Amino acid sequence: MDPMDQARNRRGEKAALAAVITGALALFPAALVLGAAALATLPRGNSHRPVAGAGVLLGVLGCAVAFLLGSFLWLHDPLPARQRAAARQLADLRAAQETFRDRALVDADGDGAGEYGLLFELAGATAGRPGAKPLISRVFARPTARGYVEKYGYYFIVYLPATSWADAVVETPDRRLRDPALADAREKTWIAYAWPAVAGKTAEGVFAAVPGGVFRAGNEQARFDGVANRPAPADALDGVGLEARVPLDGRPSRCGEVWERVGGRGIGGE
Repeated sequence: MDPMDQARNRRGEKAALAAVITGALALFPAALVLGAAALATLPRGNSHRPVAGAGVLLGVLGCAVAFLLGSFLWLHDPLPARQRAAARQLADLRAAQETFRDRALVDADGDGAGEYGLLFELAGATAGRPGAKPLISRVFARPTARGYVEKYGYYFIVYLPATSWADAVVETPDRRLRDPALADAREKTWIAYAWPAVAGKTAEGVFAAVPGGVFRAGNEQARFDGVANRPAPADALDGVGLEARVPLDGRPSRCGEVWERVGGRGIGGE
């Protein structure tokens, strides 16, 4: 056999073996390409052609299964893309809150225990209390005077308690943020919401996040819609005291909505 043909056959045989190996490792596109290349290179009768064929078969079947599985999961995803993005953003915000507190980036009463932050503080805005660092997207560093930011067709807002949720802090220049007497409450809890900028058009459903997780409600009768109808601090909770929680036993919260925990693919794995 001509030396060039021998070298070509060796390349084809290596490609055939690589096709089977990559197929076994679930690298299906690579298996398909390598197997096809091997079949195009090896002459009829070569003992490695069946190996190359097996690599092609693995690649085709694997790609087909992956496509069908991906399509099934996409069609059966309980959260459409914008809702999933909003929930994921709140999960990221929740993680940022824990970092903000654990690092004691703000400690108004000087007791060594860090406090949670407002939306613009988590984004590192210079208008925040001394010590604030950027832990989430800089998009959130420029909220309106009323504390909300628009993203994914939702408005986002973070509330911090004062003496209770009835007098929560949200506005950026609120002097209570620096009040040492109110620091203990902000060391323990916070709440964030994402609600539609225009219900039924830009987004659907409403989300809440607290230290314990991310939750969703259907936003029945579009009660949360735009700036005029934003969630009040305790709307997702069962009371206005600092011990209030998101009810998860089918009971509605203070706003009348029934909430469910959100988790799964790309949403913090609650």
